[in-house]
Amino acid sequence: MTHKKLILAEVALILVSVLIFRSLWMLLDKIPLMNKESTLWLSLFFGGLVTVFILYYIAKQDRK
Repeated sequence: MTHKKLILAEVALILVSVLIFRSLWMLLDKIPLMNKESTLWLSLFFGGLVTVFILYYIAKQDRK
């Protein structure tokens, strides 16, 4: 029974994260600065850089 509750909680977390992501996306669309191409490229670069560091950190933890 505990595993079922855990799976249900994980599914709920995934579904709710979609709502959060969508809300954040729409809020960022309302900021005029975020509609400029240069800001979008900077955001993409920064997001990619953070992603690489986080994936490296996770892979490093798996080796331990």
